[in-house]
Amino acid sequence: MAEIHVEPKKHTSNSSWLWIVLVLLIAAAVVYYLVTRNNTPEESITPANTTGYFVWPSTGSTVFL
Repeated sequence: MAEIHVEPKKHTSNSSWLWIVLVLLIAAAVVYYLVTRNNTPEESITPANTTGYFVWPSTGSTVFL
């Protein structure tokens, strides 16, 4: 009778998930850098005119819209 020898399979971990996580972290860091690099203080931004009138800069005249 023939003998059958079964060797246990060596456990090899698949590290592709590690590379996917690493690429996602790098992409998130790049997006964060691009979004936050041009921050300007809120005081320096001219607010939108939501009042319905315009003040002419040279004369100070008010024009209602």
